[in-house]
Amino acid sequence: MYTIHQMSKAQVTFMKVGAEDTLPEAIAFARNYHGLKKPDVTVTVELENTAVPVASFSTRRIMGDFTKQIWGGRKGDDAIYFDEERFDATLHILSMPYKDVIRIRDNNDSSDVIGQAHVQWDGPHEVQLVDSMCDFFGVSRLAELSQDHFNFVVECRQAEIQAQQRTVGAENVQHAPDYHLMQFFCTECAVALQ
Repeated sequence: MYTIHQMSKAQVTFMKVGAEDTLPEAIAFARNYHGLKKPDVTVTVELENTAVPVASFSTRRIMGDFTKQIWGGRKGDDAIYFDEERFDATLHILSMPYKDVIRIRDNNDSSDVIGQAHVQWDGPHEVQLVDSMCDFFGVSRLAELSQDHFNFVVECRQAEIQAQQRTVGAENVQHAPDYHLMQFFCTECAVALQ
């Protein structure tokens, strides 16, 4: 048995909205759930009583917060708040290999690289992404995100990812993700993601 849950805006509550006997039935229910017509919603499909999603649909975006800092203080070696900028990292993250995605940590090289691909800043900085990623995938922490769940979300967003990659290629942007070809099999079809 699979249960379908809707996650509230701030991941405060999970509301059970349905149950189906098979995964394809649960995915069909979730894909057509009326709550996905609203912004900032994630609907997850879970194996009953596990609280760990095997698939999800989201109208959310993975938004990062890039905190710009400048060197200051008495000795000039303190990073001092200067400004903040939000950026959309959804397609960047979905274009990354799974093993790199689950290793992302806030205020770490793993998140800094993503922030620097979206925000022009050469000084000290901090980047926060993980909470937004968890909300997007419908998990409490990235360690709960399985390879199959990640692949499912990537497949659902395939057209959007390919359109962005074509745009990036056409504009010849320096910071475009450069990932190797990875293949995976999902329940509905085999997809090659560039």
